[in-house]
Amino acid sequence: MNGICGTCKNPLSKEGDMDYATCSICKNGYHFTSCSTLGESSWRTMGDSRRGAWKCTLCKEEKQASKTSQSLSQDPNKDRNEEVKNRNLGEQSSKTKDQSNTDGSKVSKKSDIPESKISMNELSRQLNSKIDDLQKSMSADMEKGFGDLEKKMNKKFEEMDEHIGKKLKDFEKTLNYYGDKVDEANDISRNVEKKLVLMEKRLDKSEKENVELRTKMSKMEKQSNGLAQKEFNTKIEISGIKNKNIDHNDVTKKILNKVNDTSEDIQFRAEKIVMKVGEEKQERTTIVVQLRSQEARNMVLTKIKSSKLYSKLNEIMPNEGAPVFFNEALSPYYKKLFFEAGRVKREKKYAFLWVKDGKILIKKEEKGNTLRLESMEDLGKL
Repeated sequence: MNGICGTCKNPLSKEGDMDYATCSICKNGYHFTSCSTLGESSWRTMGDSRRGAWKCTLCKEEKQASKTSQSLSQDPNKDRNEEVKNRNLGEQSSKTKDQSNTDGSKVSKKSDIPESKISMNELSRQLNSKIDDLQKSMSADMEKGFGDLEKKMNKKFEEMDEHIGKKLKDFEKTLNYYGDKVDEANDISRNVEKKLVLMEKRLDKSEKENVELRTKMSKMEKQSNGLAQKEFNTKIEISGIKNKNIDHNDVTKKILNKVNDTSEDIQFRAEKIVMKVGEEKQERTTIVVQLRSQEARNMVLTKIKSSKLYSKLNEIMPNEGAPVFFNEALSPYYKKLFFEAGRVKREKKYAFLWVKDGKILIKKEEKGNTLRLESMEDLGKL
């Protein structure tokens, strides 16, 4: 081996025989891939026996041509034809020789073409022709196949593009529809929010107005109750009398005579009220005495308390030992308010609850502040 590639005639690597392929017939070296049909990895993975039997392309073709020539030489008809051909050529050569060499000089003979050489060239030509035809046929088939495949793929892509485009349009329509709905919902929500804000402002205003109205109503109620109480500010209520058949005018006159220290008669008008009281529903009589003025009423009550008339009532009207009460008369509303105030007094442990000049007063302790009760709302402030 001369160290030159058998194909490109460039130098081979001098590092080792594993860096190039070596033909087992011609002993020439060949670069991998570009100058031979063998890759470097394939050469390195071969065993020693396979590397020793490897042949280059030219040696393979010559060996194949030799086999073909041998097979053709074994054909008897072919040999006969070649023999006839050679004989005719010999005769033609002799005639030419006789005509051209009239001077008797010696003419050189043309060497015959070897049979094996003609057969190999013809075979090579036919083989190349077949290969070209096969390549053309394969190229045409591949072109046609790829063309059909390309058409089918283009058609599929067009169908897919059309289908996807339609779906995208439908999706866009759906998005636009729901987008419009969302916009409508947002508009409705904003309108509702505005209305709620407006309603809230109106409610705040109404609440303030209601507070003011309740305040005014409370004042008006207190004024109304105060006016109603004025009708009772000239009256004394004598309660706790057991005898329902008592002469209320006679009893009233005797009581007034006891406390009167003047020569003038005290003018009055008495009214008897019989009602059932307590859980046992016992009948009790109440005498309401109306005097001429609030000053006369206050004077009579003051003298009754100062003279301790409670202990002298048996002389006027026996009451079976039961106590009799002398108080300022109250209107129905004030009477109910006084009753509820008594319940609150017991629950919250107030020390004093009394009535003076038609006013209901309450005090937590002796030195505490005196509060006036004018309505049921005042009880919630205690």
